[in-house]
Amino acid sequence: MNVRAQLGPPTGSSLRSRLFLFALAALLVAQQVMLWWLYYRYGAKQLVGDETRYWSVAHDILAGAPWHPSDTWPPAQPLFIALILLAADALPAVQIVQTMLFFACAFLIFRLWRQLSGNTVAATIAATLFVIAPSNAAYAQYLWPEVPHLFTMLVGLTLLLTRPVRMPAAIAAGVSVGLALLFKSLLTAFWPALLLCFVTSWRPLRANAAAAAAFTLA
Repeated sequence: MNVRAQLGPPTGSSLRSRLFLFALAALLVAQQVMLWWLYYRYGAKQLVGDETRYWSVAHDILAGAPWHPSDTWPPAQPLFIALILLAADALPAVQIVQTMLFFACAFLIFRLWRQLSGNTVAATIAATLFVIAPSNAAYAQYLWPEVPHLFTMLVGLTLLLTRPVRMPAAIAAGVSVGLALLFKSLLTAFWPALLLCFVTSWRPLRANAAAAAAFTLA
């Protein structure tokens, strides 16, 4: 008697889960095919606005120019593109890496939601709604820094919500959040609120001051 016979037929819940995962995978494949087709059906879309600057600065960096030529633009996106271009000097290479980061963001959203709510179904819904939205997926096709910014921010939040926040996690979270700011400087007033993650007791109020300091310095 083989293992399948011993386990018996799949239950209704198991079958529904498999069908859902199959449908989701098919939808994601169709979405990606459509996005790539729209981008390249008449040849590569012309870069516009900020994309042109990121692309040109990345090539300038590879040619020996300063890695941070402007005091008003966050420097991480041109550096990120330049690192990818070291391996393959082609626009699709950047898009592929950003698409991988986009799917990694969905996984991190799933982990964060499950950790906060304790509900796997709710976490699955949150990640699914994020990843199937064409407006979200399209960001990976452009050279804007939204996807790397979101990925590094989610990595930092995942580390900070690990209880308790130990020193290595605090340092790694600080580095990750710092990278997020170097990609895109947003929500300046929000960042100090992350220090609340180091509170270990509210009554009486206690906090892991050493880990909070390490996070801030990193």
